[in-house]
Amino acid sequence: MIQLSKETFAITSDIGRGIGKAHAGMQGAKTNLTDRKTNEAGNNQNLAMEGLNEAASGLFNSIEKMQNSGSASGLEQFLETMQQMTGEQQGLNQQGIQLALGQMAAGAQQQLMQRMMKGQKGLQKSLEQL
Repeated sequence: MIQLSKETFAITSDIGRGIGKAHAGMQGAKTNLTDRKTNEAGNNQNLAMEGLNEAASGLFNSIEKMQNSGSASGLEQFLETMQQMTGEQQGLNQQGIQLALGQMAAGAQQQLMQRMMKGQKGLQKSLEQL
């Protein structure tokens, strides 16, 4: 899966998290079964199943997106997302210029800074998910 994620953008972080969750659940179940802790092992097995379901759902969604875009690499979707994020960042930059000019009332400046911070955090989260 790691090798595949290097070759295509279709393997998303959600898929990776699902697989990681499944792996952790399986390891925990194995350890708990070895220690004869059947209740805890059952909880770990449920966690593993949730992770596998999340990964399968993510794979299904990625396959649908690839089929709809006609691209197996997912590059077009990646570029579209980057273009959208660039536009959002440009909007934040424009707001920063307005703020730097200092031609606003203090209350308006504070509101603008809060909106900019919220927008920047949203972009950061989107970039991390990419």
